[in-house]
Amino acid sequence: MTMQPVSLLTRHNPFSGLSAWLHPGSERATVDREREAALADVRAFAGHAWILHPTDGPMKFVPWPWQPRLLAIFAVTRLLVVLKARQLGVSWLAAIYALWFAIRKPGQVVLLISQRQDDADKLLEKVAFIYARLPAWRPIANVATRSIRFPGLGSEIESLPATDHIGRSRTA
Repeated sequence: MTMQPVSLLTRHNPFSGLSAWLHPGSERATVDREREAALADVRAFAGHAWILHPTDGPMKFVPWPWQPRLLAIFAVTRLLVVLKARQLGVSWLAAIYALWFAIRKPGQVVLLISQRQDDADKLLEKVAFIYARLPAWRPIANVATRSIRFPGLGSEIESLPATDHIGRSRTA
């Protein structure tokens, strides 16, 4: 059985319709509308992403059916642990999300933490690969080996190894 790719723009939004049942001015309705907007935006953003296939080279990101759902979870969940097998494209999803977060939410510091520095750098390379292939509307960035900085937005993405002191005393 082969899995058919799905369009990021036609997937069901799990938050659509929720706010219709709530008072329009309620905090929950506002949060649901913000989640719905974020989900639509991250899906549209992913529609511009290119990935590097291990055998076929650069290709437009065409998600498997479960990937838009995981991207939606990334967009609306504050803390998340993903237990997964290898070669499922989750790191590409994480790279898409990290780039979207840094671009769409100015002033953010996105830390890409992996067991070793070289693993974290590989994830940052995926982010840089996606960034380099975005349309002309992409913001100006300074891409380096261990960081991508967006001076006009005040955001940055940095790769770090998982050590005892990772992220301590880190501010924007």
